[in-house]
This record gives sequence, C-alpha cells and structure tokens, in this order.
Amino acid sequence: MARRRLDVVRRLFKMFDKDNSGFLTEQEIPLMLQETYKDMNQNYTVSKDDVKSYMRMVDKDGDGKITLEEF
Repeated sequence: MARRRLDVVRRLFKMFDKDNSGFLTEQEIPLMLQETYKDMNQNYTVSKDDVKSYMRMVDKDGDGKITLEEF
C-alpha cells in the first residue's frame, strides 16, 4: 500500500516538474495549486502570495526548490 502511494506521489511530482529538473520551482507551483483546486471543483486563481506561502510551508531547506522528498 505504501509503495502504491509513493508511486502516485512520484507521478504527480513528475507531472508538475515541467522542465524535468528533479525539483519544483516557484514557476511550476501555480499550475500544481491550480490543478489541486480544480480537482476540488473550485474556480480559484492562484496568487503570488499563495505560491510564496506554499514554498515557505514545503521548502524545508529554504533553497527555493521543492524536491520529491519535500513534496
């Protein structure tokens, strides 16, 4: 079961890692957030503050990149 969840997380991460860099940047986060709200049937416009807030929550080492492990 845990392996299946990890596979899902990897697929999602890869889907949003548009440049295949191995990490997500502030430029890739808006699409991820927009898709999350879309899946919840909410029409929501992601703001720069939303992206910065997400980065602060998830980017544990503060390097400005979201790794798979942080994701």
